[in-house]
Amino acid sequence: VNQKIAEQCKLLNIPVSVADNKYLCTFYFPGIIKQDNMVIALTSSGENHAKVKKASENIKRMINDILD
Repeated sequence: VNQKIAEQCKLLNIPVSVADNKYLCTFYFPGIIKQDNMVIALTSSGENHAKVKKASENIKRMINDILD
């Protein structure tokens, strides 16, 4: 079902993220860090979500330390 939906989305130029198949994705959700008027987004291009989460948490801590 996911593959068929992805194929239809591509035909209609609708961005699609397929959770179980990174090769069908036309975009990836980044890890987002928002602090005051700054926004930082990280992605591993679908390769390693856990690594992005860990990096995002570390960067957020560093930013908080700098701004406090």
